[in-house]
Amino acid sequence: MFNYFKAELKCTIYSKYFFISLLIAFSLLLYSFFEFITLGWNFNVWNFHSFSEHYDFIDLFLISRSENRASYLGVLAPLLASLIYSDSYLSDKKTGYINFIYMRISKGKYILVKLLVNFISSGLAILLASSMMLVFLSILYGFTLNPKNALNITGVFSSGKYLYLIFIIFNSCIFYCIFSTLSLAVSTFIDNKYISLAIPFFYYIISGSIFVMFGLNKLNATALFTPKNGLNIYQFIFYELFLLSLGVITFIYGVLKSNEKIN
Repeated sequence: MFNYFKAELKCTIYSKYFFISLLIAFSLLLYSFFEFITLGWNFNVWNFHSFSEHYDFIDLFLISRSENRASYLGVLAPLLASLIYSDSYLSDKKTGYINFIYMRISKGKYILVKLLVNFISSGLAILLASSMMLVFLSILYGFTLNPKNALNITGVFSSGKYLYLIFIIFNSCIFYCIFSTLSLAVSTFIDNKYISLAIPFFYYIISGSIFVMFGLNKLNATALFTPKNGLNIYQFIFYELFLLSLGVITFIYGVLKSNEKIN
């Protein structure tokens, strides 16, 4: 099992989909940052220090991530998370590789490896993209923090920006794990990788638009990417745990009910 886990994780992290997801996420962060500083300084994109009196590198990271009108990462994050590994189960089935695996490990171990690789690879992708953006911003602005709470974010942020930054990055990893797992779970019932990608994404979009329109604000999944949007800490944690558990349980059920050969 451990050898299969290592091989699967290595194959996933070095796959083109992992790098595509990582690079798109980083590019979206860069685009949002450049759009913000361009808008705020007479369209002089090269004057990086135009906002240094008001924002430090953590502020600008948060703006680039989800506080700017051009912060498209918050829209596309479910797709980028699912892109990395969501079709792996379908690929195993279509190639017949899954039967070869079942000759060596049980379904239970196969499920465990799939979930672990999915969690690690999806979380690592957004972690690396966020880290690359933070390095870029720290090179431009340094590590000196501005004591002002320029973004008017309450709670733990007001007492420690680094602590809040750690929370945001950790939450980004959890968010990616949630939607990649949901997509992986859908793939056990629908034999189409594009639909498997689309269904969790459509839920994400609908929850942030139609659900909100009908007053179902507590089901707004976009609040999971931007924690200050409408959910208190208990609702936030419960919603994340619910969606993650739903994905895990559905994937387990989908694999166990399948009729691939077990030798």
